[in-house]
Amino acid sequence: MKLEDLRNLLENDEAYSEKIVAFIDVLGSKKRLYASEKPKDVIICAAWMKYFEEQSKANEDSLRISMFSDCMYVLADKKDIQTVCRVLSALAINLLFANIRYENEENCKAIDCFKLRGGITYGKIYVPNTNELASGMLLGPAIARAYELESKLAVYPRIVVDGEVSELINQQGLEKRDCGIYEDSKDGKYYLNFFRYPFKMPWSPVKEKISACIEYVDEEIKKSEQLQDKNEKLLKKLNWYMDFLLIQQAISGFDVS
Repeated sequence: MKLEDLRNLLENDEAYSEKIVAFIDVLGSKKRLYASEKPKDVIICAAWMKYFEEQSKANEDSLRISMFSDCMYVLADKKDIQTVCRVLSALAINLLFANIRYENEENCKAIDCFKLRGGITYGKIYVPNTNELASGMLLGPAIARAYELESKLAVYPRIVVDGEVSELINQQGLEKRDCGIYEDSKDGKYYLNFFRYPFKMPWSPVKEKISACIEYVDEEIKKSEQLQDKNEKLLKKLNWYMDFLLIQQAISGFDVS
């Protein structure tokens, strides 16, 4: 950056703009990195996220996506709340099913289950127009709020929304379920149920894949319970996710083909 560019940037009195901001994190990445023997053991998650980023940029020009490591920010105008929820739902399902292998025509097995945690808010954000700063720099209260939702309030493998998003949905004459957002009966927080977003899923048979994920998470729980030094926080997250998967599996009419 030239000194003149820096001076112009510091003298810029441009106001914040209002945007939808989502922050997404893939849980368990550090554990996978430590346990991996070859890059291919961990590259599948990054590859899927990169594919998702490129496809979204090509097909959803209303979104801006900034990806780093196993995390990403998604930005959009307020009119695009349904698009944000639909795109994040597609990402969550793709990653969840990414490591499922078919042993034969009827049986499948999950090698891993990528779980997402995140937060969606609506508020003030500034994206610098200066070329030297445009690559990935995001500033503003909404950036901090979305990260806070993910790191402190979501707790479980879920993408929570705050009151700002709920109000935004109401202002547009929508119901929360129009965006795939439901209340968690355990703590009253609203979250994106990526299985319930109203769009036709191309994965068939879906229930068998969910069953494979249930078996994998069940093994994760058993292994965690057998540890001498139990991680109670991890067990709570896994048990929440197990309950979530069991509910989705049991919903009638879910098997989309």
